[in-house]
Amino acid sequence: VWLALAACTTYPPLMQAAHGDDVEKARDLLLHGADINEREESTRQTASTWAAARGNPKLVALLLQHGADANIRNRRLQTPLMAAAAAGHTEVIGQLLAAGADPQAQTDRGEKAWEFAMRFEHDSATRLLLGKGPVDDTGSRGQTPLFIAACSGRLLLVRDLVDRGAQPNLADSAGRTPLMCATENAHEAAARFLRDHGADPKR
Repeated sequence: VWLALAACTTYPPLMQAAHGDDVEKARDLLLHGADINEREESTRQTASTWAAARGNPKLVALLLQHGADANIRNRRLQTPLMAAAAAGHTEVIGQLLAAGADPQAQTDRGEKAWEFAMRFEHDSATRLLLGKGPVDDTGSRGQTPLFIAACSGRLLLVRDLVDRGAQPNLADSAGRTPLMCATENAHEAAARFLRDHGADPKR
């Protein structure tokens, strides 16, 4: 999912500090004029993306205090918020959102931060991100969060999304509904809940 940072001393020192989770080294570099948004040449990664991926709130706070761009993108247009979402770091997600990170930003494949959280089954991160946007948001494959949750049988998340107003009969780009997907994957508890909350078994 993420463009890797190899152990290479030619990468910017601040990025190395972030990759190594070294808050004090990062602070010292910033005090001596390090470029907060300097990029690694090939991947276009920055220190803030790695700090978000590592999930260190102190390091993320330090970088944001020194002017790190909360919406900066790497070569694949991934943002620090997406990195935090992929790893399920809810505290860092909160920090980035408070700093103006855009939860609707998309990668070069059209993926949004909540999709990364859902892909790796970080349900708390998913709830946090969807709280900042439409509950029936459409992802890169034309699927809603409820559709994805139903397909994987995550009953608690299915319940939460329906309680928040998610529509159980919204189909994906192939015409499949959450109920259809839950049924196909033998997630009977999720399927039963959807039927009990308005899902049309004829669709």
